[in-house]
Amino acid sequence: GHDDEEGNFMLLMKTRAEGDIALQKWITEGRYQSPDILNELISLMGNEVLRQRLNNVNEARWFAVIADETSDISNSEQLCVSIWWVGNDYTIYEDVIGLMQVRPNLMRRP
Repeated sequence: GHDDEEGNFMLLMKTRAEGDIALQKWITEGRYQSPDILNELISLMGNEVLRQRLNNVNEARWFAVIADETSDISNSEQLCVSIWWVGNDYTIYEDVIGLMQVRPNLMRRP
């Protein structure tokens, strides 16, 4: 087991706080660090990353949305949604925008 100070998110924040006085202060004060608040922060950061990726796609001349379903070792089906897009320099990019657990019997195989 571990405590919240050793969690992946807090370790990432401590690494990121090097040279950032405001972030260092937030970490050392320990305020607003309940699991619910940290989960909300993670969600907000993920949404911002997704928003930035989608802005790139909106500016691209060509793009494709790809959805691929696969089963893991426990036979749980997962759906991966990604976007491939072409930048102004004709470089092809792929951004995974979602990985979702598929409910049983939602996608039946023939």
